[in-house]
Amino acid sequence: MKIIKRNHVFVLLMTVMAGSAHAHAGHGTFSFFEGVTHPFDWDHVLAMVAVGMWSVLALPARRTAIGPVTFVLMMLAGALMGMAGGSVAKLEALMVVSVLLLAVMLWVPLLSASRVAQGLGLGVVATAALLHGLAHGMEAPAGQASGYVLGFVLATAGLHGVGILTAVCVRRAWSARAASLMLGTAMGGAGVCLLGQLV
Repeated sequence: MKIIKRNHVFVLLMTVMAGSAHAHAGHGTFSFFEGVTHPFDWDHVLAMVAVGMWSVLALPARRTAIGPVTFVLMMLAGALMGMAGGSVAKLEALMVVSVLLLAVMLWVPLLSASRVAQGLGLGVVATAALLHGLAHGMEAPAGQASGYVLGFVLATAGLHGVGILTAVCVRRAWSARAASLMLGTAMGGAGVCLLGQLV
């Protein structure tokens, strides 16, 4: 019975993540509300949820917040770069690649819980955050970005919370090993779907 339920949850995760990866939301970039909705393009959503999941599965309980905090701070740095005119070639493709790397990171706890693995994971989190922040900043309105920035920061924190809650629930229902395998595979499938749209 437990195996059947686990398979059902895995299929549901794959369906939701992969199916959701097919659309980008339309939004403006001026108000607080538009800042809140901006991270709901699926490359952003998947990356931010994955960071929350990874922080639960790979970091010690007392350090779970380090992943989301690192992401938010580096995302803000990237946004400032974007607002200052910075850009990176093939940014959208790089953001999709970051989703795939974050998916791989969800599998890492199956192999290693060392500080080296955690440090490398935080490096990937920081790099992904910089890219996603750059995308936010490049679209920010000149001189009118405070509400927009506050909006996407709060939305990002909320998405991290969704990832944390999801990983905690799956880990409690089965095990940390099953959570890494199921969530990493589901996230990887969604990332492949996103990548397929760019090819």
